[in-house]
Amino acid sequence: MRHFMKGMSVMKQLKLLLCLVLFGGTILTGTSCTKKSKTQQEINLGMTQNKVQTILGKADKVNENTWYYYDAKIVQKEKSYYHSINQNDSNKANEILDDLKSMTYSYTLIRFNEENNVKEVFVDKKHHYSLDNEYESVQKELKNVNLSANLINYYLKGVDQKKTIVDGSLDTLTYHATFTDGSSMKNYLDLENCILQFDSLAHLTWSDAICNYESSVKAENVGQLDENQRLTSWKQKGKVVLPEDTLEIVDHLFENRNDVSSIILPKSLKKIGNDAFLNCSQLHAVYFNGTLKDWLGIQFSNATSNPMNCKANFFIGNELVQSIEIPDTINELNYTFNGCLSLEEVTLNQSVLKIGKDTFAHCENIKKVNYVGTNITIADWNAITFENASSNPLHSGADLYFNDELVSEIEIDSTMTTLNAYAFMGCTSLTQVTFKENSQLQAIRTSAFENCRSLIHFQLPDTINTIEANAFAGCQKLVLNEYENSLYLGNEIHPYLVLVSAKNMNISTTSIHFDTFMILDNAFKSCSKLTRIEISEKIQFIGNEAFAHCISLKEVSFSNDSQLVKLENSTFYHCSALENIVLPHSIVDIGTSAFAYCEQLKTIQISDQLKCIQTTAFAWCTHLTSITIPATTTTIGAHAFYQCQSLTILCATSSALESWDSDWNSSDCPVQYQA
Repeated sequence: MRHFMKGMSVMKQLKLLLCLVLFGGTILTGTSCTKKSKTQQEINLGMTQNKVQTILGKADKVNENTWYYYDAKIVQKEKSYYHSINQNDSNKANEILDDLKSMTYSYTLIRFNEENNVKEVFVDKKHHYSLDNEYESVQKELKNVNLSANLINYYLKGVDQKKTIVDGSLDTLTYHATFTDGSSMKNYLDLENCILQFDSLAHLTWSDAICNYESSVKAENVGQLDENQRLTSWKQKGKVVLPEDTLEIVDHLFENRNDVSSIILPKSLKKIGNDAFLNCSQLHAVYFNGTLKDWLGIQFSNATSNPMNCKANFFIGNELVQSIEIPDTINELNYTFNGCLSLEEVTLNQSVLKIGKDTFAHCENIKKVNYVGTNITIADWNAITFENASSNPLHSGADLYFNDELVSEIEIDSTMTTLNAYAFMGCTSLTQVTFKENSQLQAIRTSAFENCRSLIHFQLPDTINTIEANAFAGCQKLVLNEYENSLYLGNEIHPYLVLVSAKNMNISTTSIHFDTFMILDNAFKSCSKLTRIEISEKIQFIGNEAFAHCISLKEVSFSNDSQLVKLENSTFYHCSALENIVLPHSIVDIGTSAFAYCEQLKTIQISDQLKCIQTTAFAWCTHLTSITIPATTTTIGAHAFYQCQSLTILCATSSALESWDSDWNSSDCPVQYQA
């Protein structure tokens, strides 16, 4: 319980001061308070010291964080008393002292908090002047008390349904008391030791050194914390404050709650359930009353269990989190900073081995990522497992540092065989990538260098055999080698190893270089004037949508000695002019939607070794008349021949295999099985 004075009461301090006066000390030096008393009611809680001084003038006495303003008559009497003492007029001095002892007077006490804002105002209209050695607190008779709020929130706790005031909602609950002698008190209400009774009202009784108080406010149940400290319901709106002893927030608790603008989470929190904060579009500030280490210890069940997921500023205590350093005791992160708008700098320790999905999703203001450790190398960074694009704090566009040294040029060690998915995605500082002699690099995984907007030079080793989707997407400054209307990556000796893209989307012809073994995703996508393409025997890989939407493409030819084993997803999607195609014997897998919407395709010859026809591989091939499925085909995906209205299917099996999807022939095309 707050007392209006700590340690020593106002009366006790004043009496002690006046004792010192009698022994010659000069204590009160203020000017007349007559004008001040008229404006004492203008002093409100939270007001700054400067504002108080503007209204009341300079205090008569300052004691640490407390200011005192005294009635003019007491100040004048004491001045007269001093004058009599100095004139050796003991009779006059004693006469004045007798008057002082019989006086009552007004004074104002104002106490400030650590931020120098008013936290208490006490105005005593009838203070009794006394020099007794026993200093008793001022006691007043209550006339009236008003609370600042007309509503108090509470929640049910545990199996016994104990009712507990919501932590934090009391910080701004204040009271203004008036007393029968005209005195008054303004103060913050500390309910920690109050006596509370609930029905539709909350009946409160509390006391301080001045008086005993009693008041009531409306009470509303905002939620429940079960016997395992799991928060199972919460109806509070606006600025939400969760109970101090909450261990878990259950699944979906705040889902679709657009009436929550900020939330204060307790240090005790250990787990947040699935979709607990899904679609909280107005939640823009998340406060955590623990440390960064405590936050890293919370188990987030999925991306939308993190309250920041709809983009919010993050505060630890009341301090805005703009930089974080992951300690060396942490080796894995999951969803931890999803949506953290305030985050600008991330320091990852060498101990971090895995970063889960969406850990840094929507962290669009991160500009620096510092990787720290002992003798760290590119291989160490590459060894981190990023589960998806937004696992990597670089992904929105940030500079990478190793032990505070900017990473702009990297050389890949000869022992590295793979550049892992998302490893340098969004790295804005990277300008050049080279490889040591005798490089063993074989694979560049998904989005490894996507959106490296400053990357200019990249020398591929001859050992490369796999480049996955979007590995170089968005690398706008990357220098490519041109040959016959197409752009390539390679090295000084073999500059045309990988066909990256068409020179532009208006090309009508191209010839693939004889050294090329790979055509990347989207290489000729939407080249609407391209009419013919020849796939040489060295081509081992054609990426997703490599020829999608090439609506004028009529002729595709493969070498008889082709090494291509799979058509990736949507390779020839919506090549609406394509009429006939012969696939090489080497192809054993036709990817999802590989020929979907090839409306003019009439015939297709496939390998007698074909193993897989994936989902919707030939969907909407409305003019396709026949296809022969060999006995080796063990997989046919759902809707593989959807809306193939002219098609008759010839199967080298006696019936559909159990391994084929039950909807493989969802359009009921005629099927002829081998007898």
